[in-house]
Amino acid sequence: MQIRNYKKSDEKAVFGLWNSNLKDKWPIDRVIFFSIINSSKKVKNVVLEDGKKILGFISLDTAKKDKGSIKLILIDKKYQRKGLGKLLMDFGLAYLKNAGVKTVFLGSGGSSYFWPGIPENLPNAILFFKSFKFNYHGKDVDLVGELKKFSLPKKISNFEIDLLKKEDIEQLLKFEKKNFPYWLEHFEFEIKRGDLKNILIAKSASNKIIGSILLFGPYIGKPRTDFKWRKIFSNKMGGTGALGVDRKMRGRGVGKAIVIKAIEILEKRGVKKIYGGWVDLDFLIRWYLKIGYKNWMSYQMAKKKI
Repeated sequence: MQIRNYKKSDEKAVFGLWNSNLKDKWPIDRVIFFSIINSSKKVKNVVLEDGKKILGFISLDTAKKDKGSIKLILIDKKYQRKGLGKLLMDFGLAYLKNAGVKTVFLGSGGSSYFWPGIPENLPNAILFFKSFKFNYHGKDVDLVGELKKFSLPKKISNFEIDLLKKEDIEQLLKFEKKNFPYWLEHFEFEIKRGDLKNILIAKSASNKIIGSILLFGPYIGKPRTDFKWRKIFSNKMGGTGALGVDRKMRGRGVGKAIVIKAIEILEKRGVKKIYGGWVDLDFLIRWYLKIGYKNWMSYQMAKKKI
């Protein structure tokens, strides 16, 4: 058995590992798959082969300083439970430790991810990682709602809520950096490619930004990589992410107003279903459920000190 660096000529074999293991539950566009495993120069992809055939693959991410991620590990179905997964995990954990990583996350924690944690519809994966003594520390969920089932009041708030304009870019970036630094790069990405129509902001009477959210969808033609599961839902799926409200303004309906305005915009774009990804707090989950979302998928969140 040999562990070596992944190369472009391995694409077919590695994507084949995904399809043989996960296609029935997690079908994904080829373009999106490779954009995730090649998302950063800080990603280390390696394969395990027997000299003739690739039997395993692992993707490691060190983009977040002392935090690292095992975003994906795949073993040929015919060779599972033969110790190959342990070989790749031992290599992966040693590599991350040597790179200065102190905490390893499963799924998220790097420059990109397939899932926030371990999907609960992959119970064997949950058991596999438990054997490496990862600390399971709660659940996150993805939510989905039928637009026709949302109740949209005629007047949603007294705040000004609109798509981002060029003159507000600098203020928005300062707002994200101060209040939600972990989302800053996502807003910067949309701004860099000129997609201001995918950023919605709320402003107070004094013209100060007090909230923001990202929009995505619908998907027609070439898939964008910020929604991975369009093969599950269709091109009529859209959604929101990175909702944030100034701490001083919470409890005044700003968040709900932003989400409802986002839903109205997406409906005009032809969206039929709306997706809310990676909701991680119980009170937020209850909040989204009251608006009209339903729980679609839960993830076991796990990390490990090394």
